[in-house]
Amino acid sequence: MRLTDNTTKNPKLYGKLDWSITDNHLLEYTYLSDKSDRTGQFYAYDFATGNVGAVLTAVPDPFYQKNEINIAKYTGYLTDTLTLSAMYGESTLHKRQINPSILPGVPLLGGVTNQNPAITGGTPITNNQSGAVGINAKDKSKGMRVDLEWVLGRHTLTAGIDNIKFEAFNEGQDQLVDRWIYGRTTGNIVPGHVGSPASPSNPNGYYAYKLIFKTATSMSLDQKAYYLEDRWQITDNFLLSLGIRNDKFTNKNNVGEAYLDAKNQWAPRIGFSWDVNGDASMKVFGNAGRYFLALPNNVAIRGASASTFTREYFTYTGIAPDGTPTGLTPVPRTDGGSGPYSSNGEYGTPVDVKAFAPSDLKNMYQDEFILGMEKMLTPNLMLGAKLTHRSLKAAVDDFCDPYALMDAAGLTPVDFQNGKFIATNSGGNRMEVAFCYMFNPGGSNTYSFANVDASNNPTGTRTDIKISSAQLGFDQGVKRTYVALDLYLDRPWDGKWEARIDYTFSKSRGNTEGQVKSEFGQTNISKTQDWDAAALMRYSYGYLANDRRHQLKMRGSYAITDEWLVSGNVRIVSGAPISCLGYFNPGNIDENDPAADPVGYGSSYHTCFGQIATPGSQRTPWTKTIDLGLVYRPAYFDKKLAVGLNVRNLTNDRKVTQVDVTSETAPYTVDNNYLRPIALQPPRTVQFSVTYDW
Repeated sequence: MRLTDNTTKNPKLYGKLDWSITDNHLLEYTYLSDKSDRTGQFYAYDFATGNVGAVLTAVPDPFYQKNEINIAKYTGYLTDTLTLSAMYGESTLHKRQINPSILPGVPLLGGVTNQNPAITGGTPITNNQSGAVGINAKDKSKGMRVDLEWVLGRHTLTAGIDNIKFEAFNEGQDQLVDRWIYGRTTGNIVPGHVGSPASPSNPNGYYAYKLIFKTATSMSLDQKAYYLEDRWQITDNFLLSLGIRNDKFTNKNNVGEAYLDAKNQWAPRIGFSWDVNGDASMKVFGNAGRYFLALPNNVAIRGASASTFTREYFTYTGIAPDGTPTGLTPVPRTDGGSGPYSSNGEYGTPVDVKAFAPSDLKNMYQDEFILGMEKMLTPNLMLGAKLTHRSLKAAVDDFCDPYALMDAAGLTPVDFQNGKFIATNSGGNRMEVAFCYMFNPGGSNTYSFANVDASNNPTGTRTDIKISSAQLGFDQGVKRTYVALDLYLDRPWDGKWEARIDYTFSKSRGNTEGQVKSEFGQTNISKTQDWDAAALMRYSYGYLANDRRHQLKMRGSYAITDEWLVSGNVRIVSGAPISCLGYFNPGNIDENDPAADPVGYGSSYHTCFGQIATPGSQRTPWTKTIDLGLVYRPAYFDKKLAVGLNVRNLTNDRKVTQVDVTSETAPYTVDNNYLRPIALQPPRTVQFSVTYDW
């Protein structure tokens, strides 16, 4: 056993310069910088006695990240009714995680307890390798926003542009050494693709596979938008806001090819505010609008850019001193292929971006409706209530079931070359079919296939076929609704004290959380395993991982003296839904049959121990977090100097916030890590700060 001791340095620097060029023209400059540098050490540790032993050779992966942000803003009061504001900013992010203790030429091993004891003598053969991958990335972004506001009688008209460009270089990870993982089974290793390793000379089915996982690439994203808004003061106590926004998003891969170019995405918005009594004692307000979200850069990683994620399976007759299997014999493929196998067709080959993202792909968007009121109970106490309803209308994710796609398109696979299928239609035309495509779940998209014999094909170089999600086998479309009731009581600061209490009752239900899958920490944005194949989405509707039924927040501050201020925050939150993922067996399927793993994803379906596992039927425990703060502003420095002390999670509560949801390691084999906590509340921390304003 080993104990980890980590040290993180997190220095921050910020500054702001304001220049009043004239009374009507203001220039502002802001600089922000922060750095996170984490290093650590492994120690031998005896869990039975709690004794800490010697320092180990291997070390945790160190991590370095630095952010720098520069922002310039101009505000010009051109006339009494005309105001121009313009802002430009740039940011740079450096991120590096390369373990200096990685031993060149030595493999990273996994599953060593599955090594053949006839070779090892019952003692696994290991080495001191502590890692295999490295990250050395740089991200840049620059943005510009310009707003022109014109007051025209009871109308305040605003027009503006909002443009942002993101660029990422070498994002993803490189594999620096070989990886070998040992296993054992007498059945097929990957049903339908990789056969059984068992034989008369290997009756227990010992095997090892070589894993290659390389995803580092570059990409960019352009976001361009313009908008118009009219804030119309219809009467002295009724304000109506009308607006429209047009968004354009362009995503490009590492060679500058655009794989998504979405234009003319119109987002109408309307809002109102009614001062009921005309004296600000009671307000009723509401908003309704549509909001688009860009497809993130991350999609280029293992998507629009080439990547390698393969497993090559072997039986072996020996194991070298560094743990590398020797005497290798390939385990036969059952799908007609040979060599490494990739469940998503990631063989390092270039990506056909015209095929990867359909030309009619829509960006993710949702509609939001809000209705609320605020009432002054006393001159210093305000009661508020707000209803919110959000509905997801379109989502973007990847689909990785080429067999279902070919069947829906009327294509028959006849060959497999360079990580792609060669398929023919009824007319005998041959086309290339990749493993994964972006699509709009629940909608219809036009897929573009490259023609193999383009010179002799009447349709030219490509054939376009429109296919619906239902044709791909999905029995439901994308669903996500969020409804919430917020109640709040606010006592504003009066120079001595202030307090606020918020309570939220909410429900988040559907089959799509968003662009990630946080139920088990999958952060492949818009490329989660959801929607990869129809079987993965069956029985998926339920309470989503971000659902919290009850949230209570209380905060307040009190001036003990003119120089001392104490503050506190309390947050009490109900538990999150717990999923259960297993082999596909709703109660009538033999898990040893290929039907229990129809897409080769293993224990990833919404059935658990022979039953349908509705997400949210179990939950993590309630959590409570108490934070306290103390600030001292001595009068001697005209209160420009502030010395602060903040204690977060005062009671050091360490409740479980996330658990492992994978229930099986193999058919009818319970995963020992199932329901094991993988995330807890952050421990108690103490922060000291000193600031000076001048």
